[in-house]
Amino acid sequence: MLRIPLLILIALAITFLGAVQVSLWALDATRGFGGLSVNGWTAYPDIQTTDADPYAKAHRANDGHLLLGRAEGLVFRADTDQNEQALSARCRYLVEGRVPPSLFWTLRATYPDKTSPELPVGWPSVVNAHKVLKDRNGNISITLSSSAETGNWLALAQNGTFELQLTLIDTPTSNDSGIREFEMPSIVQLECAS
Repeated sequence: MLRIPLLILIALAITFLGAVQVSLWALDATRGFGGLSVNGWTAYPDIQTTDADPYAKAHRANDGHLLLGRAEGLVFRADTDQNEQALSARCRYLVEGRVPPSLFWTLRATYPDKTSPELPVGWPSVVNAHKVLKDRNGNISITLSSSAETGNWLALAQNGTFELQLTLIDTPTSNDSGIREFEMPSIVQLECAS
């Protein structure tokens, strides 16, 4: 007598857990539509607005980060170097070139669990517009590695893959409709530990 209700309950539980798993997979598979890609960096200008698509809204709710308005900031992400190889903390990289016009910007590395690395005290986990040295033309040159470097340096954890996040605060790039070209820094792999 309890056999049929028990089978129905098991079927409903499997269906519910499967739906949750597929939803989480869909959130990880995309950040939304309408991405802006430049030199390996991708941003979603509409992700923080009311015009965002349902996937972007769900991603935004799942991340739980402070949201910036479209005119306030734009987050560019890169998870590969200029040769489209996944970024690995076993390697040294050089982020060089020009950052798009903005009042302020930050560059940081995040890991698959969306956290910053645990680093020794005093090691830089973030580089920003006020702390970086630029050349005469306004270009940046930042070394990323898991060992201390001279000059502009962003520390990485000892192992694992990571993603770079370049956040531009108060930038006209967020309103760019494709008419005006802008540059993004390149990510060059220097060497990798075996």
